[in-house]
Amino acid sequence: RVGAMANATTDPVAWHTLEYITASLSPGRDRRPRPKLGVPLHNPLDDRKQVAGIEMLSGQIVVPCDSRQLGRWLHLGFAAPAVTGAGPLYTHTFNSGEQTARLFALQVRMSANDVRIFRGLTISSIAVDAQGEQVQDFNVTLGLMGLSEERATAFLSGSPAAVPATAEIRRMTQLVDGVAAGRVNRAGFTFDRRVAAKAFLSETPVVSEVRPQGGPAGGSAEYNALGRVYDDIEAADSLFASVLRGFGTVANHRVDFAIPLSRFAASPRAIDGPGEISRSWSWAGEQDATTPVARVVVTNDVAAYS
Repeated sequence: RVGAMANATTDPVAWHTLEYITASLSPGRDRRPRPKLGVPLHNPLDDRKQVAGIEMLSGQIVVPCDSRQLGRWLHLGFAAPAVTGAGPLYTHTFNSGEQTARLFALQVRMSANDVRIFRGLTISSIAVDAQGEQVQDFNVTLGLMGLSEERATAFLSGSPAAVPATAEIRRMTQLVDGVAAGRVNRAGFTFDRRVAAKAFLSETPVVSEVRPQGGPAGGSAEYNALGRVYDDIEAADSLFASVLRGFGTVANHRVDFAIPLSRFAASPRAIDGPGEISRSWSWAGEQDATTPVARVVVTNDVAAYS
């Protein structure tokens, strides 16, 4: 169960049930040396008692690349989308660069009387890795940072909305300047928000705030028999638009993981593979006055996420 939080201390008033593949969330607390003089010790060399630091919550959740459900996850913890369309299809554009963290809570039942409640979560990174042999099992890895964990015996009050009808992504393709690249073995998209955890002076040793600091976006791909057009883009140090596009099981649904202003890194000239040329490429994103470094565009039949 997931739900949007109005602020760091207010529980959600509405809950949603969403599918996920795996979740790994745990509080971490470092321990620091605190050498004190004037106390009896066995010897002056061995380690002494350490003090616990601030508790920090981090991890990741792997979710299906689903044209209906992914938009909900992004709306909860990444950005407020710009929505266009009058039905039956709507386009939700999630841009990087939102300075205030969007917070949500996640409840997971571990056993009959053990429910973990993770509060103040926000998406810290987005990663997608696609390979040609995948069919209907494309996943999105969402890095998470949060404020606190509670162990409870039951879910918080409120009945969750049902899981939306499945609309998983079936196939993916890599676009360069709007043109689908052929003979792509693998392609990837990453965006790191560099979320920082801040602890203010307070009575409790927990994180007070999580705030995006802004970070890099990048992509990569491995091609067979690549044409020289990409060599020309690299040699000219030209900007290009990179889009890893997923096509859904529902007609006309799709998900675009875009780096609108991409620039190739110098790629190795090695030849790999039995009898065919294999090239690996990587690129990084940048922004300008009107374009963010990363963008996720979801096209589906959901009018709005609230």
